Amino acid sequence: MANLYCRLFVDCALSREQLTKQIASIVCGQTQRFTVSADWGEVDIRENDDWDETRTDQQDGFLYYRFSNDIEPRETTDRESYVAGVRDLIKGLRARGCKVVPACDFENEVN
Repeated sequence: MANLYCRLFVDCALSREQLTKQIASIVCGQTQRFTVSADWGEVDIRENDDWDETRTDQQDGFLYYRFSNDIEPRETTDRESYVAGVRDLIKGLRARGCKVVPACDFENEVN
């Protein structure tokens, strides 16, 4: 089976707490601290150790976005449902004004 791990680089004016709430709202998930559990997977919301707002407009500037979120599927989730969930999350964040760049083996399917 293909690797379904995905890292989502997100840049926005929200705090970590606010971003967690927004993600929970988008995926209809439950939060436990900074982890959101959806039917299809889990999203860990993390502040990016490499965050540098002066570098976000450079080539590969997404590496310096404020948040670096890890996304993994549930064991019972099929690939199609998981990819659709990640795609919907990206669309939802972008609709709320966030800059979002996925880094995963299937990024061409969710961008």
